[in-house]
Amino acid sequence: MIHSSVEQRQATSPHHSCWVEASAGTGKTKVLTDRVLNLLLMGAPAEHILCLTFTKAAAAEMANRIQEKLAVWASLKREELFQELETLLNRSPKDPELERAKRLFSLVIDTPGGMKIQTIHSFCQTILKKFPLEAEIPPHFKVTDEGTSKELLRESFQRTLKILPQPLLSILSKHASPQQLFGLFCSLSHKRPKINAIIAYTSSLDALAEKIYKTLDVPFRLSPQGLLEQTLNDTQIPYRDLLEILPLLETSTLKDQKMGVFLQDWLRTPPQERTRQFNAYQSLFLTKSGEVRKSLISSSIAKKIPTILSVLNEEAERLQKLEKLYNHAVIAEATEAFLTFILCCFDQYKQLKASDAVLDYDDLIHLTANLFQKPDIAPWVLYKLDGGIQ
Repeated sequence: MIHSSVEQRQATSPHHSCWVEASAGTGKTKVLTDRVLNLLLMGAPAEHILCLTFTKAAAAEMANRIQEKLAVWASLKREELFQELETLLNRSPKDPELERAKRLFSLVIDTPGGMKIQTIHSFCQTILKKFPLEAEIPPHFKVTDEGTSKELLRESFQRTLKILPQPLLSILSKHASPQQLFGLFCSLSHKRPKINAIIAYTSSLDALAEKIYKTLDVPFRLSPQGLLEQTLNDTQIPYRDLLEILPLLETSTLKDQKMGVFLQDWLRTPPQERTRQFNAYQSLFLTKSGEVRKSLISSSIAKKIPTILSVLNEEAERLQKLEKLYNHAVIAEATEAFLTFILCCFDQYKQLKASDAVLDYDDLIHLTANLFQKPDIAPWVLYKLDGGIQ
C-alpha cells in the first residue's frame, strides 16, 4: 500500500514487481502511467506492454495521459526535457534516454494496433477469440451485456423454480422470498467458479452436504422436524414425572394451573403433533433469551415434591441443548437447500448461454484464466502470444 511520494517513485520503477493499493484520488493512475513511461524509456517495445483496467473510461484516461506526456516530451527543449525525465527517473537522465524520449511519441503512434491499454474483459475476449478451440468454446461466441445477462439470469431462475421438487421449495420459502432468492442467485452468479470448485473439491454436493451436517453435529439429513419428533417422544421427556405433578398444579397458583392445563393437553398429543407446540412447551422452562426460568413451579409444590424441581431443571437443560441442535439442523437443511437451488440455477444459466453461444463478463475472465492454467495448452498459447499474433 502506497503511503508516500517515495513509495510512489519506487512503484514506478520497472525493476520492482509491486502491488499498488490505494483509495480513489490518491495517484494510482499516475503511478501506473509513470511506470509505463519508464518501461518505454528503458527500450521496451510499446507492443510488448500490456495495461489492463476495469473500465473503458480508465483505459482511455491512461492512454490519453501517456500520449499527452509523450507529445510534450517531443516538443520540449533539451533542458526542459532533462528536468522532466529527472523528476520521473529520480536521477539524471542519460543522453540515450533523452534521445529516445524525443522519439517515443512517433514510435508509439506507429505501433501496429497502438498500445495495448484495455479493460480486462476486452483483453480476455481478444484471447478467447484467438484460441476458442483451446478454451473449449464456440469460435462464433458472443458476449452479453449486463442487461441481457440479467434477463438470462431471471429466465434461469424461473426455470429452476419450475423443476425443483416441492419439499425443497418449501424449505427455501421458510427463509427467503422469491425476490430474495433471485437476489441471492444474482449475487452468487459472480462466484460460480469458486462455488463449483468447492463442490469439485468434495467430489459432489452430497459429500459437501454430509460435511456440513457433520460439522454442525447433526445426523446426516435429519430435518429439524424429525429431530423434534425424536426428542419429544415419551421416552425422551420426563413423561411420568410430568404426569405426577398435574394434580398438584390444579390446586396451586393460577400460573401453575395454566401450566398444568397445557402439559395435560401436550402429553396426550402424539410426538408428531407435539413439534407444532414445541415453542410453547419450551417457554415453560426457558426464557426468550434461552436461560432456565428461575421459578419453574411455585415454591409450595417444590416443597411437597422436592425431587420434581430437579427433574424440571434437567428437562430445562435438555431443552437448552435441544434448541442449539435444532438451530444447527435448520442451518444444515437450509444450507443444503440453498446450495441445491444455486447449482440448479447455475446449470440452467449455463444451458441458456450455450444454446445461444454467448458468454458473460465473468465467463471471459474465468475461461481465460483456465486457458493459461492448462498444462498441455498454456505453453502453446503463451508461445503464440509472445510471437506477436495479431
